[in-house]
Amino acid sequence: MWSGTELWNFGGKLGMSNMADATIPTESFEIKRCSVCDESKPLSAYGLLYGKPRARCRACQADDARKWRKANPQKAREQKRRAHARDPQKKVAAVRAWRLANPEKYKAQGRRAYEKDPEGFVTRVTAWREANPARARKAEQARRRRRKAHYAALTREYQATKQRATPTWADRAAMCSIYEDAARLTAATGIPHEVDHIVPLTSGVVSGLHWEGNLRVVTRTVNRSKHNRLIEGLFHSIP
Repeated sequence: MWSGTELWNFGGKLGMSNMADATIPTESFEIKRCSVCDESKPLSAYGLLYGKPRARCRACQADDARKWRKANPQKAREQKRRAHARDPQKKVAAVRAWRLANPEKYKAQGRRAYEKDPEGFVTRVTAWREANPARARKAEQARRRRRKAHYAALTREYQATKQRATPTWADRAAMCSIYEDAARLTAATGIPHEVDHIVPLTSGVVSGLHWEGNLRVVTRTVNRSKHNRLIEGLFHSIP
């Protein structure tokens, strides 16, 4: 139970001059001292074990769990795998709920994963998109709707870059033919094809030109996974 001073402070917050007139639910003020942090907290701050409050509050219990996972990474991963195997949908729902509730943390998590292993990150994302084309397409459409202005700006920037990188001697008819080949392959196979610049128009190493000799038709998956990286083995294909 709360002390007389705590009850008096509670009454003051509610604007009660006479505590005898206040109807206070007794169960709301039941408190328990945590065995770890030694703080007195309401019972709602504790998890239940066999129908009774645990000795540690939820905050201390979560802190201990984090420390254990850090000290035992292999066991923690195995524990996660077993939990996921028992109820896959529960884990998926929990992850989705966390992502919706913590969008900034989710973005930061993705950035850290990419910075730690860029090649591996791109490989995993590409593999997931190939295994889940419908979900990947739906996610891309939703992302573009959310960031319509951002993607419009990127498109205009890319178009301007392409225009500046097009030499006067480029054969525009041949370039149009390459883009038509990509459209025909897409229609014939059902697999989206795109035109890729062998030497990227913009990269940290060199800037390529937008002309027929620097173009090739590849699948969308290959093109998107390549990004603006420079692949040395492709130089031999440039006339």
